[in-house]
Amino acid sequence: MLVNPLSWAVLALCLVGPLARLAAAAQPHTHTFRYMLTNTTVLEYHCKSIGPCVSCTILEKKADQCQPFGNKEPLSCREEVVDFDQGNPHHVEAARKHSLSLPANDSEHQTQRPEPPAWGSCLIVTTTENLRFMIFVLLNLSLLIVAGSIVFWRNRLIKQEQHRRIRMRIQS
Repeated sequence: MLVNPLSWAVLALCLVGPLARLAAAAQPHTHTFRYMLTNTTVLEYHCKSIGPCVSCTILEKKADQCQPFGNKEPLSCREEVVDFDQGNPHHVEAARKHSLSLPANDSEHQTQRPEPPAWGSCLIVTTTENLRFMIFVLLNLSLLIVAGSIVFWRNRLIKQEQHRRIRMRIQS
């Protein structure tokens, strides 16, 4: 049984970590996707996550929604068209830098509107990360038990040897 207050503090820190990560992962994430429609018009999709973060399959790992962490989450998006005609030319340049290019439609020779994204990238899959963390904690606890028992056994042998030497001195 743990009696030392430091041991209680270490145990509390081990248990608080996964709970804090679960709370952070439960908050919805937001994504913004921008597409240049014309020289002064930008199509923006403002999306929020509507489901849990899941791992991508091997075939999906190279897709944009799985980059850079290899995970994805379902999104719900609303569309907004921003027109910079009356605006500042610096805003138009900034919008061009941060916008994605649209694929050209060969049959009509004009750009087509993209579909709103259904998936977006996310940082961690909480169930996988919690499982990894618990495996890490269990491995450390097992190492603590093995190393602690070895130290305890070694100290017992040293004390027995010291008692034997003291008995030898007393007898001589």
